[in-house]
Amino acid sequence: MTGQKQVAVTVGKSKCRVPRTPGVRIPVDADGTALVADLYRPQTDHQVPAVVTLHHGRRTLGVRCFNYFAESGCAALVVDCRGTGESAGLLRPLLDPHDGDEGVVVLEWVAAQPWCTGELGMWGFSSGAALALLVDSRQSPQLKAVFPVMGWSDSERCIVHPGGLPGGIGYLAFSYVKNLINDLLSPLAGADIEVRRNAWREKVENMISWAAGAWSKSSGDTEWRKRQIDVINIASVLTTSRKLLTTMQSN
Repeated sequence: MTGQKQVAVTVGKSKCRVPRTPGVRIPVDADGTALVADLYRPQTDHQVPAVVTLHHGRRTLGVRCFNYFAESGCAALVVDCRGTGESAGLLRPLLDPHDGDEGVVVLEWVAAQPWCTGELGMWGFSSGAALALLVDSRQSPQLKAVFPVMGWSDSERCIVHPGGLPGGIGYLAFSYVKNLINDLLSPLAGADIEVRRNAWREKVENMISWAAGAWSKSSGDTEWRKRQIDVINIASVLTTSRKLLTTMQSN
């Protein structure tokens, strides 16, 4: 783990310093393949719960949110998915089951850290929300709640082929360009320069955008069902929804 940096954050009228540990490497395969994350931790000697975010963007986005979690007493870990940023390997299609499996490995790693109570939550926006649901569908015992924001559970019916017809052109065009830029940019600082250079070369030489890959599957292709999440069976989503509904009714 690389050294900590201090990040200034304003909460209300007070200004505090949040310790951030960039470039944390989390092994997810027996061959040593690692996902890379930034860790934001409260300044305390006590164990704390943690909120985990997996995403397809770059982990430097949404820093204010992660600072807020740390200032509120929760550690926040934002993780570059496989093939994104500094993380090794090649980017997989949206809601690929293997991303869910690797997400569980990340949760187990976080729960085992000496600073963590073992109680975890996940949240994310857009594809990060979909990934949170995907990981939650694995029913990891450490995961107590998820908060998906503007995500989806079925890439075919929600985005690519709504009603069985090709659709979502604007979204896919935007996502394709953003994904292309993320893949072509050099990896983030924080690791050995040779590691970053090799990861970047691998992605550029083998890049297949997940947006372009989505269009390669027609409506009704059996591959889509492998990337579908049955959210009705996700216990933490139901629990969180019930608590939210109860709170709203009481107010």
